[in-house]
Amino acid sequence: MMLRFYLRLALLPLIIFTVMLLVIHAQPYNDHELRAVLLPEGCPAPCFMGIRPGITADEAVKLLEKNKWVEKYEHVVDIIEITWKPGKPDWIANEDDIYGSLLSIPQGIVSDIYIDSNLTLGQFLLSFSDLPIQRFHTYKIGGHSNLQYEAIYEDLGIQILIIKSCSHFHAINVTYQDKVVVVYKSKFRDQEKLTNIYNVPRVDFLGTLCN
Repeated sequence: MMLRFYLRLALLPLIIFTVMLLVIHAQPYNDHELRAVLLPEGCPAPCFMGIRPGITADEAVKLLEKNKWVEKYEHVVDIIEITWKPGKPDWIANEDDIYGSLLSIPQGIVSDIYIDSNLTLGQFLLSFSDLPIQRFHTYKIGGHSNLQYEAIYEDLGIQILIIKSCSHFHAINVTYQDKVVVVYKSKFRDQEKLTNIYNVPRVDFLGTLCN
């Protein structure tokens, strides 16, 4: 009897969040902002404000210099860090939340574009009928563990990231409300194209343990 009670108790959050998701799906959803981010007019995806992975760093700099929202940019080794003016698009988060806004330019070619965003995981999952490739993994920086959730939309050349700090054996949840880092990529490494490790139904949380 007690085991049955605990099983029901464990399922309760899943039921509640599933109902919440059904309510969200029943409401009209305007994904105009997200479509503008992923599929800008006149620039094949992946494309961020005219900058596409594969162009040269010099070409990217010229586009940044013409951009009315760019306050300044700084070339540091193999990256270009971007600072925005106050009037930047609302979907771009404040600088240095996680990555800030930067271009990765190994060998003078734009490979990846990282943008901290105010877009949520829920916006992405609600906008596309198919679930992306998803996975969790942990990594350490300076002895401190972090959990990284990844969702890959390979056809769009888009990867979204959620990064959370964690302690050893501490349970971490990733929710629909979590803001994502948007990564525009020229190509995905083989390990980034693994079959879904967490091909889960659309509930309002994905949980794992930090290692």
